[in-house]
Amino acid sequence: MSIAPEILTRLLNLSHELGREDRKLAILGEGNTSTRVSPGTFLVKASGSNLGTLSVAGVTECHFDRLLPAARG
Repeated sequence: MSIAPEILTRLLNLSHELGREDRKLAILGEGNTSTRVSPGTFLVKASGSNLGTLSVAGVTECHFDRLLPAARG
């Protein structure tokens, strides 16, 4: 990933806080966390990753210019 490490660290910290079992939050299907990195990119928690134990490997960098054409069909 070509993003600033502090952005990734903040996303991981947020995910870990939301996923803490002692918070007893009702998290259905784990949900996701994401953050905009630039006007053209964002980071998102990959499906199947656990919020409480999310690592760099469970985060995907997405590019709007690649995703929007697929979403439009």
